[in-house]
Amino acid sequence: MSIEEEIAKAIRDHERWKVNLCASIESGTISADALDVGKDNICTFGRWLYGSTIPNDARYDPNYIIVHFLHSKFHECAAKVVHLLSEGKRVQAGALMASGGEYTKISDQLIATMLQWMKSVHKARAEKHLHHDEALWMDISSAPFNCDLQLSVINKDGMHVLVFPCRRVPDGWINSESNQRIDVKPTHWRDWGRRNETAKVPLG
Repeated sequence: MSIEEEIAKAIRDHERWKVNLCASIESGTISADALDVGKDNICTFGRWLYGSTIPNDARYDPNYIIVHFLHSKFHECAAKVVHLLSEGKRVQAGALMASGGEYTKISDQLIATMLQWMKSVHKARAEKHLHHDEALWMDISSAPFNCDLQLSVINKDGMHVLVFPCRRVPDGWINSESNQRIDVKPTHWRDWGRRNETAKVPLG
């Protein structure tokens, strides 16, 4: 799976853990073993983190180390919850899971850092793509009007290359195929007809 798929699945899995632990606090029973829960290399995401299939660009990103650390802390805290429940200490376990509790704080930090990791990798790949064929890409300030252009844009997910032709008009940009206005923040442009002259570097 891609890094996007791995992170999306990890977020779902760890959110499911929270739901299950909250249900265990409500019922006062727990079937999980604290020793196993505390291991950060057993869950699917943990096996991927410790495995050899992570792309090098994602592994060398600074966020990788932070995700590794927070994922370990997450499992340590989850093990605390399970241990407290196994001793019948529901109130103490609930305090860890409550809003502002240790479990919730670490879980939120882990998810935020995983998303930042993904965005950072996206941005680095986009910049690599631009540098790969920089002879064809021009700064957006020099973009001509009323010509079919390919744009590199920035949005909430990072930098991307649009897959449809665009035209610069006096008050912004339009999709050349539909003539509909598009709300984009382009950084670079190149002639639409030259987009396939160099090998493309995948962005995702």
